[in-house]
Amino acid sequence: MAPSFPRRLVAELLEFARRHDLYLLSDECYDELVFEGKHVSPATMLSRDEFDDGRVISVYTFSKTYAMTGWRIGYLATGRQLMKTIVDVLNASYTNISTPIQRAAAAALTGPQECVTEMRQTYHRRRDLAVKLLKESGRYVYTPRGAFYVLVDVTNPEGTQRRGRQFALDLLRERNVAVAPGSGFGSVAEQFVRVSLAATDEEIERGVKEICAFADR
Repeated sequence: MAPSFPRRLVAELLEFARRHDLYLLSDECYDELVFEGKHVSPATMLSRDEFDDGRVISVYTFSKTYAMTGWRIGYLATGRQLMKTIVDVLNASYTNISTPIQRAAAAALTGPQECVTEMRQTYHRRRDLAVKLLKESGRYVYTPRGAFYVLVDVTNPEGTQRRGRQFALDLLRERNVAVAPGSGFGSVAEQFVRVSLAATDEEIERGVKEICAFADR
């Protein structure tokens, strides 16, 4: 569930799943990186019996909350019977995560959480910086409510849409600034590029300014 999903939309997705007898797989990797409001998990909208039925599967990762990218460890929450089935499948198809990584993950969960708060505040500040720069350049579209990315509209000054992939390649080649093309997130983001806020304030400021100047050519 994206941090920007309002509670109403989450409820609608849950009702759609109920109506059509579907499972709802909820990717909740940014549950601790929400800047405004609170993270809403569809599992919290279920009765105990509904949760035990396993129709909602909530998936979490240590990569974002604890900056453990590359450790490849996470966990999920769902009903007991479905959990047993998932464990049986994994036991037959997946080797175990190494003991040191499991212990590191346990330490992250049970240890002091000030680092999570500090990281969230840092990303919040960087989000505000990127939004401010986009507003100043006339390329502001929206304010992300969580995570650590922002999509930038790279439509040219005449209003013609650019292909984000080609823009990203040209930007890297000519300005040495790396972004992800928006097309990787669906056709609606074709004219966007995605900027990561996992950089210093100085790098974000330079990068956003370079992107906007390049898009204004």
